[in-house]
Amino acid sequence: MSEAQTASLQKARALAEQERFVQARALYTDILAHDPQNIDGNIELGVLEARCGDFQAAEQHLAYALRLAPDDPVVHLNLAELQREAGDLESAAGYYKTCLTHSPDDADALYGLGDALRLLGRCEEALGPLEHAARLVPDDPEILNALGIVYDTQGRTKRAIATYKQAIALDTSNAESWINYGVLLSREGLYEQSCRIFETASGHVALDGQTLVNWARDAMHLGHDRVAMDLAEKAAKTGAARAEVELCKGSVHEHFGRFDAARLCYEAVVAAAPGSGHGYRHLSRINLLSPATTNRLDGILSDPSGTPASRAAAGFALYALLDKAADYDRAFTALSEANALERMHAPFDRERHAAALNDVAGFFSRERFSAMAGWGDPDATPIFIVGLPRSGTTLTEQILAFFDTVSVGGERTDIQRLALTLKQYPQDLGALRRQWFAGHGKRIFEEMLGPGSGSSMATDKLPGNYVHCGLIALLFPHARIVHCRRDPRDLGLSLYAQDFRARMNFAASLEDIAFVYREYERLMRHWEDTLPVQIHTVHYENLVQDTVPTARSLVEYCGLEWNDACIATHEVDRPIHTASVWQVRQPINAGSVGKWQRYERHLAPFTRALERE
Repeated sequence: MSEAQTASLQKARALAEQERFVQARALYTDILAHDPQNIDGNIELGVLEARCGDFQAAEQHLAYALRLAPDDPVVHLNLAELQREAGDLESAAGYYKTCLTHSPDDADALYGLGDALRLLGRCEEALGPLEHAARLVPDDPEILNALGIVYDTQGRTKRAIATYKQAIALDTSNAESWINYGVLLSREGLYEQSCRIFETASGHVALDGQTLVNWARDAMHLGHDRVAMDLAEKAAKTGAARAEVELCKGSVHEHFGRFDAARLCYEAVVAAAPGSGHGYRHLSRINLLSPATTNRLDGILSDPSGTPASRAAAGFALYALLDKAADYDRAFTALSEANALERMHAPFDRERHAAALNDVAGFFSRERFSAMAGWGDPDATPIFIVGLPRSGTTLTEQILAFFDTVSVGGERTDIQRLALTLKQYPQDLGALRRQWFAGHGKRIFEEMLGPGSGSSMATDKLPGNYVHCGLIALLFPHARIVHCRRDPRDLGLSLYAQDFRARMNFAASLEDIAFVYREYERLMRHWEDTLPVQIHTVHYENLVQDTVPTARSLVEYCGLEWNDACIATHEVDRPIHTASVWQVRQPINAGSVGKWQRYERHLAPFTRALERE
């Protein structure tokens, strides 16, 4: 290449960098008119055309460069980038791979290949190239964000969190990393942390409407309903989908028992998205779904073009209508179809679940409790209401909510979050000192009480804390643990009938529910044998059928003075954030006891699975 050609190329590059594309194109064209086989000129003009959106012209120049230099990794890399931009990820991956055969440490090609494979859903293949790219360029936030997504997809939550945090530290203006991090925390049920991340992110980047909606949902989980309503209103101003916004607003009204206002919001959801099942599902939750929608719901459920989540929501709503109409066979068919769609979202891992519970039971022995006796906060008096979901935990807490001395916390995640701070839980607890347990016990209890509450006791009714009874006993030597039990057949049906989605993926399969129930029973027997804290058991059937003595025993166990008014649970004015919101707003009744008998034939595989060892 002559000095004049070299100078012309340098000038064309400078023009392209200044985004003076018309002048740059003219100069590149002139260079190629004099030297058509100029490889650099063809590559660079191809890249420029791609930047200008003319993919056909870009491909012509790059394809010609490839014929001139078939082994040039730069040509393959730019063709890969072009195909990726055009949406042909398979072709892009092929070009990236060829580039890497000639230049195995090309970080751009490694990242491009890994991200293309990730977008194709081939995360196992994507991991190697992305980790290689991150080793070569450890301070690239885009590479780290893609790697975080892959870790997250593989269920490697802690690695994903660390990777997202690293990406954000390198570039606080990277909205995608903030959002991915927040969504991961939300999916793990760490709503306090996810809200904190979304709030911090909002100071650095403009959050889109969907992220504001996600933030609003997480705020609702924490009981911050007014914050959620404000966020929903902000999301509406960004042009977020009306259905998403109205779902949030309706949920806030529902939590406060404002069912007429909730109905208006959910009807707006149906109007905005008539082909979606979500609005109907929420109307069914508050018992305000019209039987006239039965055929419409059947159509949504059976429409293969709908999303699995929308179709499943329609199925749950259809079940509610048909159950109410005593059409039990059709009701259970709709329920089965809805749960089959749910299982597509996140299959349940039985081995992982059993292994985690085995680790817990193996660590927390009588000897362990004896050696660590008195290590927690000796002054804290929290009340933990545990059990499987749908076992009466909300109703139990509602009785205690009557008392002014009790700060009602709902489903808090303090214990769960503390466990997640350990690399290996519960094994790492054995290396910690007395001060760790006392300090965290004091901090958690103060947060449960809340600032200026004037309460001396506080509740946490996260059902899954049954897994963490051992940690609770170490943190709080004087904790009260209330164990809610229910007939497993009614419990299983109730779980199966709830749209829990990824938050509780075992609930989408009756056999998985039976498996979880057996494992839960096994762990609770272990706690009964080993725990230094007395466990008080509340049987749901006794609570709703023989309310006064059952409630009195609960109140006395918690160290409170009995008051007849505490069983008027439907009159307690507080937001409720669980699937039981409608039932708990009604006077205590035994209407759901023995409901499983309506579906005895359909539940036969479940009852058989319950008996397995």
